Amino acid sequence: MQSPIEGESFAATLTDPDAPAKHTQFYAMLGQRAVYEDGWLACTVHPPLSGWGKFELDVWELYHLAVDVAENHDVAQDKPEKLKELIDLWWQEAEKYDVLPLDDRGFAERRAASKSRKDGPRTRMQHTYFSGVGHVAGGAVPFTLDRSYSIDAHVTLSPGDEGVIVACGGVCGGYALYVLDGKLVHDYNYYQRIYRVEAALPATRGPATLRYAFEKTGKLRGVGRLFVNGERAGEVEMPATYPYFMDWEGLDVGRDARSPATPAYAGRGEFPFSGKLDRVVITLGEDAGGPGDHEPVD
Repeated sequence: MQSPIEGESFAATLTDPDAPAKHTQFYAMLGQRAVYEDGWLACTVHPPLSGWGKFELDVWELYHLAVDVAENHDVAQDKPEKLKELIDLWWQEAEKYDVLPLDDRGFAERRAASKSRKDGPRTRMQHTYFSGVGHVAGGAVPFTLDRSYSIDAHVTLSPGDEGVIVACGGVCGGYALYVLDGKLVHDYNYYQRIYRVEAALPATRGPATLRYAFEKTGKLRGVGRLFVNGERAGEVEMPATYPYFMDWEGLDVGRDARSPATPAYAGRGEFPFSGKLDRVVITLGEDAGGPGDHEPVD
């Protein structure tokens, strides 16, 4: 069943200087809590420790933003009735938006304690994407972290072809398999450190199978290799890879529709593949070192 779509448009604030201010705004993330209503803000101070709990020990602060936008003056002790009113409102909103029970665990702990979703797209060990497929959201991309995997692209090349074959992630982290300056290139963006492997493409163009294969050689490390029509053409040592999470931006085939996963083609927009792309097949290995290939269920 589809959950209700929450929130409201703020478009008027961009076009109308006299647009009315927001009446109520609820906030909750990783144990931090806040609520705004008509110029007043109540918020908690919660230790930034995953799984700390002890929410009953949180200290609530109160600010009158209408006169103290910088939140310099905590007036919780001066206006206990107002503070209680806003705390009660926070609990009402938390119930309304299905935030309870409170949970301050970080991403890694949530994933480690999660259970496999049998209906989730990540339960598959092989993913095939055909030319023209739309953007794949981050929660549905193949779970390549801390495991061996391969990417096989079935293409037809002509002289001068270039562009992205497949890209996952974005400027903060991810990977991209692309053609540039007559070479097949794979970049692994590890916190903006690029592990790159390149391979020259044959002078005679036509149908081709282009493969990138990552072989896990230890915890969060391995070797990335390129193959052109079955022949090994290059490799790179990768001493560090992502453990639990890479990027929110998802996956694209035949282009890079979000921020560039590598600086190699930054400034070139989506950098679409100009050759003929039939399909991209991502096959996952059985050597996953983390909690498994599945979507976390909280």
